[in-house]
Amino acid sequence: MREGRATVADPGVGSTHCYAAYTCVHGSYPPLSSRIDPGEQPSEEEESVAGLMQRVEVAGHKDRPAFAPRITVRMRDGTRYENEFNGDKLKWDLATETRRISALFADLPFPKDQLDSVVQVVAGLEGESGVNRLIQLCIRPVLTPG
Repeated sequence: MREGRATVADPGVGSTHCYAAYTCVHGSYPPLSSRIDPGEQPSEEEESVAGLMQRVEVAGHKDRPAFAPRITVRMRDGTRYENEFNGDKLKWDLATETRRISALFADLPFPKDQLDSVVQVVAGLEGESGVNRLIQLCIRPVLTPG
């Protein structure tokens, strides 16, 4: 290992290795994913992700910005795919963030209309007199039986 360079964590669920492998198998980043608990039988796709993530190397460097690793994926045939990132891939503007997060609302266990309101308040936050409205929208309503 060269000075200043470190391999980033071990491959595992939720690691950069896992997300790189998931993207290779599925073609996109997993915005929401269910967890596989120990003892559960993984699907064929999950097994593909688990196998590939063991062949992903993620290296960071103390002089690199956040979200800017070098990622190498080794295929079974020996082919290596390598890329270095500069950290700009996750620098989204509010419109991009809003579009991406709003697409997930139907799958979240929270009232969609309330989540839509959170987005609206955040978009106009500079015009708000305080953050009380935003805080109230972030509190899940209590459902009463009956």
